[in-house]
Amino acid sequence: MGSWTELYVAGYPLIYSKGTVIPDVMTVFRESDRREIITTTPSIRDGHDSGEPEIETKIEYTCSIEIAIDRLNIMGFTLGRARDEFEGWRIREVQELAGYIEDGDDWAQKDLTILNELSFDKYSELIQRQIATQPEYYNLTDEQRNNLDPTERYFLLCDEGVDTPLNQ
Repeated sequence: MGSWTELYVAGYPLIYSKGTVIPDVMTVFRESDRREIITTTPSIRDGHDSGEPEIETKIEYTCSIEIAIDRLNIMGFTLGRARDEFEGWRIREVQELAGYIEDGDDWAQKDLTILNELSFDKYSELIQRQIATQPEYYNLTDEQRNNLDPTERYFLLCDEGVDTPLNQ
């Protein structure tokens, strides 16, 4: 048994960690947001039910998106800051990919094209759509995959754990 941290927005998983709580995530919440949920599950040992249920305590922190945004803004995590940090990240990635291409690594060209065309507004739109629809790349039909915007396809593959230079 262990502990883990998960952060969801509208049911969409944004952050996951095992074994430790991520302090930056917890700064969004207050003690008044805390809920303790106790559940019982069958205890499986060596592949067999031991007959003794395990008691699990789940600590959950929940607040509305409006409250979370207010708290983030107060802490300096504003939309303007997110835009600036995104653009800084995008420029660093473009420079790194351009270096790979100069070294003859052709695989980086597709990623470079995607990043050169990617703006903060387009990225925000893609994230909002992904949170709203929660698509899983491998559950899409071939036709649905073919109709995806190349950037959306790229980020869905990253979300599925497919190694691409941007998520390594």
